[in-house]
Amino acid sequence: MVAATVYDAADRDFRVRVASQVCADPISALHDFLIGTLFPSRGVEIVTDLTP
Repeated sequence: MVAATVYDAADRDFRVRVASQVCADPISALHDFLIGTLFPSRGVEIVTDLTP
């Protein structure tokens, strides 16, 4: 569901951020591909440091 939400929000021109540590996929290679390649190619900011 994260991917569908990311795509929808990006298509609607929202600024999208994904916290990589709080979403997962049962297939770790797919998670790595989405976070490392696909989401950034759609203009999504990947957040890795959740420290306030």
